[in-house]
Amino acid sequence: MSFVLYRDVGCPFAHRVAALFAHLGVTYEERSALVGDKPAGLEAVSPAGRIPALSHGELALYDSLVMGEYVAALHGFALWADDPGERAVEQLLSRRYDESLVGGTMAAFCGQAPDSSVSDMLDELEWLAVKTTRHMGWLAIQLGSFQMLLREHRPEVAEALLARPALAAWAAFGESQDCVREAWQEVAFAPKFGVIG
Repeated sequence: MSFVLYRDVGCPFAHRVAALFAHLGVTYEERSALVGDKPAGLEAVSPAGRIPALSHGELALYDSLVMGEYVAALHGFALWADDPGERAVEQLLSRRYDESLVGGTMAAFCGQAPDSSVSDMLDELEWLAVKTTRHMGWLAIQLGSFQMLLREHRPEVAEALLARPALAAWAAFGESQDCVREAWQEVAFAPKFGVIG
């Protein structure tokens, strides 16, 4: 039974799933499309058309955090810290990262969010990041992946993140992982937003 990952090109949510596959040495089929288009076969696994999506046999998932939990569990990988308190903070940081930094920065990419809001997001994420320790888990993959996206398309936000020691440590740790770099190299970035050429 093989994995099929449905994604749009350059999606940080899909990238972290691909990086997890690379880290675990798991092979998978990828079906990708440009932003605004849908990969072939998506409607069969994601009724609302949400991407990224993952199919594994009869199972269909369309949330990258859920995908990560599932793939990690199948392969005995510790996605989160062992300590319950630290795990809870990591999960909170991960959720807030998804809700604020990724969403807000993507909006800023499109010119739909003021850059001052990015600073507010980084303040919150740094406050959470100082309460965690680094280990090769979901946060390292997440922040490393997204920092690579920022370096390419929003270097000023990448620099603002690096100016915050706790976030910089996580991003540097994530970027240093072979799986993050390997998954990133497989992405052929296309102009996706009106302000990115």
